[in-house]
Amino acid sequence: MQIQSLGERICFGSRDERAGACIELRDAANNLDVVLGGRNVPWTTYARARKLLAEISYLADLARQLERSDMLSGLRSVLKAETTDDGWQAYLGIESIFFDMAADTNSVAFDV
Repeated sequence: MQIQSLGERICFGSRDERAGACIELRDAANNLDVVLGGRNVPWTTYARARKLLAEISYLADLARQLERSDMLSGLRSVLKAETTDDGWQAYLGIESIFFDMAADTNSVAFDV
């Protein structure tokens, strides 16, 4: 298994490819848990396992974010199809306010 190829499947693959890659990531993480929990594991092996686990965690988080984004896009399409033009413009106005609020919150958190 190559982490890079799983990352490509998560970023650029279809939903089914993404789901398959997530299963492979979960299996790999479970296998690494055995190494990380083992006794008398050489330091280089342990360090490599920790690095791989961090990469797996990052890719799993990315897959979850992409799945949420796909779901929101689908909901947005349904909402747009079911609303009038004025209703859609009002929704976009509210959404932009929430994005601005989130950006303000994030900038404050990083200023600390």
